[in-house]
Amino acid sequence: MARILLAALVAMLLIVGPCHARPAPEQTAKSSTVEEKAVVDGITAIYNFGDSLSDTGNLLREGATGMLQHTTGLPYGSAIGGATGRCSDGYLMIDYLAKDLGLPLLNPYLDEGADFSHGVNFAVAGATALDAAALARRGVAVPHTNSSLGVQLQRFKDFMSANTRSPQEIREKLAHSLVMVGEIGGNDYNYAFSANKP
Repeated sequence: MARILLAALVAMLLIVGPCHARPAPEQTAKSSTVEEKAVVDGITAIYNFGDSLSDTGNLLREGATGMLQHTTGLPYGSAIGGATGRCSDGYLMIDYLAKDLGLPLLNPYLDEGADFSHGVNFAVAGATALDAAALARRGVAVPHTNSSLGVQLQRFKDFMSANTRSPQEIREKLAHSLVMVGEIGGNDYNYAFSANKP
């Protein structure tokens, strides 16, 4: 039985092993005369919310603490030339999605001065679906960030208010955007289990 399990594990590693070194998403070239937005299915921007599975650098800019502080240095980012704040040695699914839609990689919201014309990434590694106060009432501490889903949504509202002139313009912008709520909520359970508060 042990030999069969070992053979299955080796076979799986041989199949899955090469998958970790995917080619880097290519950045879309910008026209030097007129900025042209790539359009795939009418989508010109992505607005993303989530946790470490889609954070492209917000926690890094918040000041990563605890075990997540290690994501700010190697080996994280080793496949893409250095740490970017992604909880990966390379690109994330959100990066591949942007590439497939013909858009540049999403900049993190907290990257001051970044180009957000193609969308914004509000995701923060360690984020929870419930806010810190709601978890604290249940005896659960949030050790890494207070950027819960509610905080990310408020940042989105603030961003839209600051970068548009009217509700109509917001509607027009969102009509050509992909708004994603990625994986979020797992940390609510992780923090509760680590505090022995299931």
